Amino acid sequence: GGSSSFSDNRQEYLDILKTLTEDQEIADAMLQMALLHFANGFGHETLGYLDVVNGYNEGIEDRPSFLAIRGAANALAGRYEEAIADLETPALQHQAEAKLWRGYAAAATEQWSLAESLFPRTNALLDGYPQKLAVPLTLYMAESALRSGDPQRASNFLESLDVFGEDLEIRHKAALKYLRGEMYRQNDQPEKALAEWKWVTTARDRLYSTKARLAQTMLTLSEGMISEEQALERLENMRFAWRDDGLETQILQNIGMLRIKTGRYYDGLAQLREAIRLASYNFIDTEFIIDDMTAIFRQLFVNGGAKNIPALEAITIYNEFPELKPAGQDGITAALTFAEYLVRVDLLQKAAETMEKVLEDRAMTNAQIPSLGARLAAIYLLDSEPNSAISALQRTGRSGMSDQLRSERRLLRARALSQLGMVDEAIAALEDMNSKIADRLRADIYWRANDWDKSAIALFRLMPNPNSSERLSPQEAAYVLNAAVALKLSGDSNKLSRLKSDFSDLMQRTAIANSFNVVTRTAGRTTLGDRETMLNIAGEVDIFRGFLDSYKEGDNGGS
Repeated sequence: GGSSSFSDNRQEYLDILKTLTEDQEIADAMLQMALLHFANGFGHETLGYLDVVNGYNEGIEDRPSFLAIRGAANALAGRYEEAIADLETPALQHQAEAKLWRGYAAAATEQWSLAESLFPRTNALLDGYPQKLAVPLTLYMAESALRSGDPQRASNFLESLDVFGEDLEIRHKAALKYLRGEMYRQNDQPEKALAEWKWVTTARDRLYSTKARLAQTMLTLSEGMISEEQALERLENMRFAWRDDGLETQILQNIGMLRIKTGRYYDGLAQLREAIRLASYNFIDTEFIIDDMTAIFRQLFVNGGAKNIPALEAITIYNEFPELKPAGQDGITAALTFAEYLVRVDLLQKAAETMEKVLEDRAMTNAQIPSLGARLAAIYLLDSEPNSAISALQRTGRSGMSDQLRSERRLLRARALSQLGMVDEAIAALEDMNSKIADRLRADIYWRANDWDKSAIALFRLMPNPNSSERLSPQEAAYVLNAAVALKLSGDSNKLSRLKSDFSDLMQRTAIANSFNVVTRTAGRTTLGDRETMLNIAGEVDIFRGFLDSYKEGDNGGS
């Protein structure tokens, strides 16, 4: 009879109850009272009567029909865990109406993928349902269809509510217009969507008013009507409008994604993690948020996106979101990307530990190991750990290396031997290598050994022809200055004089012209010409350092 007859029907059952004396008769009448309250949307009252029925009728809790009613009543009362527990009993697993109410409980807790799997494709089951139950069920079924990207099915559900006209409660009318706006949005009709949502934002229903404001903000952003920063400001103001359920989760998720789009990756991921925490607490689907976070982490550390953010932020993200690290080869790539950022901020020991862990895990192919070994050796050399560098090279040698990689590893080994003071062994390691980078290392080895004659010879091979150059690069100018220092310290004034004659004009156009003039000065007394002072200057020169520094930028040494 609907709400208008509820009081009369209730009084009729109460009058009947006064006349009953047998427990079974009382239990049956109480069950009818429970159904009456259920049909009129009184979930808590229904549960109260069912408790009385259970007291009069031992064992009734084992009956599927009783569990079905109690499960649906739990759903109406907002006791969704208890609802699903009752409705998932094996005898009800495939019962159509039990699945319908499980879908209701799933939708109410924002478990939309589960709700979609449980709801029927049409609302035929609702024929004969009272308005108090049919309307909220239809709205949830429509929202489930929209969330699965089926606006046509949603439209069918929403049109079935037209029969109620203006009799809809304000909360149901707000829900209807909100969902209709979402249907228009999915059908590429943004103007109609915004018109529906405009009404909802002013409706006396805080839930759907907030939902509409969220949808309105995201649609106007996608249409280019507001900027990302404006959208983010609106969402930040909105996050306190509705708390502790799926709507807050949606708001936090959108804030997180917008922060990421505006380049605040750590802040964005932190918001998404908070959205997951809140969703898990409320039994809401989290898979789609986890998928977003995993994709962002992969973009940063597997696909190279981290090069666009500060190194310290990249390091913080990797350390604080370990659950997002991928497995397999992508996991190796992510770990090595993390190591590169550690190198850039001079956390060399931590970088080496990370690379050593990758080697220990034995997940790399034989073809990958030699290159990683070279990278690890370079990091040890940057950290002044030549013994560890040699060990890394020895442990990562494999057959089938390219000539370029083999040469690179020889250079690194020679540098390590040089740092250990093993000059002859270091020079021997460079035998038959005639590249410019090999000459740079030879010059550096002899320089470190204070063998100024041989260092000068190596440096002369690096310098350009003064007669064919109009301007010296900074590196070429440094070679000329270093050669001048080596000749000065070796006492070879004739060669120093020729060097000055050949390069003086070119060096005057460089940033180190004054230093060159002082070093090549042949007359007068100068503190820089003093041998001890010259040795101090020479001690600051590292001709090969540029090769190692290039590792900080991920360029394997260059040539």
